[in-house]
Amino acid sequence: MKRMLVTGASGPIGIALIKVLRSHGHEVTALINPESARNNHLQALGAHLINCSMDDYLSLELDKEFYAFIHLAWQGGKDRNSFDLNYNSLTNSLNAIDLAYRLGCHVFLTTGSQAEYGPVGEILSELSPKKPVNAFGACKLAFSELGSQKALCHGMRFLSAKVLSVYGTGDRDDSVISYIINGLVNNDEISLSDGSLFWDFLHSHDLAEAILALIENDKCYGEYIIGEGSRLKLKDYFLIAENSLSLRSGTLVQEKGKKMDYSLRCNVKKIKDETGWEPAIHFSDGIKMLYDETQRKKEMLK
Repeated sequence: MKRMLVTGASGPIGIALIKVLRSHGHEVTALINPESARNNHLQALGAHLINCSMDDYLSLELDKEFYAFIHLAWQGGKDRNSFDLNYNSLTNSLNAIDLAYRLGCHVFLTTGSQAEYGPVGEILSELSPKKPVNAFGACKLAFSELGSQKALCHGMRFLSAKVLSVYGTGDRDDSVISYIINGLVNNDEISLSDGSLFWDFLHSHDLAEAILALIENDKCYGEYIIGEGSRLKLKDYFLIAENSLSLRSGTLVQEKGKKMDYSLRCNVKKIKDETGWEPAIHFSDGIKMLYDETQRKKEMLK
């Protein structure tokens, strides 16, 4: 059993991570933003919850030591062009490394995203050039670079998980998958792109298992691309969803809707080779699980 500390735990990654860490016998403490409307997701997960916003990392005092600090918190993801929000998250995240050091952590893991690479057509790997086009991507990239150096100064192993597109319990309503699921459950009109871009949907449980695998392997260090890795187009995922949910063909592909900027394909060879991790939840099963869960919640509210 190891003590793990998690920030930003109220999203789909954090919820799945707490479940996975607990299932492996670890003790989990979550630093939660007291103003977050999504904290209700965390009450039944068995983690110790501590109210602590990102601005309070420097002053936080705890009477326990922890093995790993898993930093998911970030303000600015919804407003990617806001320099002030994202720069504040960058500075607070650097403060999180100091907090991790004071708490005796051996490992510091943070998550990044495709925004650090900018719009690209190539298959992403750890060697791909990074050319962010907004404040969010630039500050995430800066934290990955600066954070690794700061952690090194503190003698901590630093891990940066570059995560593509994750779906699962607790996702935002404006994500593509949540939009589709909620639209189907509520019988709303669904307006999507033509599905011509490559994409990568990874279930949050699989991502949580990948994060744990990186933490537990002492030889893992630095940057890792994490995705499902099948390199399908969005319209392929839409077809899988239609088959899994027994929908009429063509329900989820319409030539309208907002155009996406990114095309996501990835090479996940590094994490597979170093940890043996493989995604376990096929998209057809993951989308059905999420649909059934949303249906149950709707029924309970009646």
